[in-house]
Amino acid sequence: MSTYAVLVGDISYKDYPSYENVVNFLRRGGWLNKDDLFVAEYGTDPVCEESTLNPDGLIIQIPRAYYRNLAAHLEILSAGSISSLFIWATTDGQYQGGVWNDGNETLYDLTEWAKDPDQAVDLLDNPDDELPDEPEFWNDVVELFVDTFDTIS
Repeated sequence: MSTYAVLVGDISYKDYPSYENVVNFLRRGGWLNKDDLFVAEYGTDPVCEESTLNPDGLIIQIPRAYYRNLAAHLEILSAGSISSLFIWATTDGQYQGGVWNDGNETLYDLTEWAKDPDQAVDLLDNPDDELPDEPEFWNDVVELFVDTFDTIS
């Protein structure tokens, strides 16, 4: 089963072998194309115009985009890192978001988060209202969730 999630990330590695292992994982998984540009899934257009890999600095920056199944591999992406930050959200079969900071992940139920007037400002006129089913509403929730926690982009 596949899950699409908006994901943005920033990882710094302790050594080149750790960095290289993750880059190779991303290539094998189809999230990096032959030019080392991130793609949502194998065979799709790049999500950015320039590589966000920095082998000299041992840093991988994952540009904000919808990726197929990548959010399921945060442990692999952060293996051998000295710091890692990921923000992700999905409405693909579940309404969930998460913030991963150096191995500590906080999960959020987006159906509850969207009702919180301190978080999802202006999404609902009344937090007691039933949440709409429209995809546009949930796209707004996902974007606002990622915007709220994204200190990377």
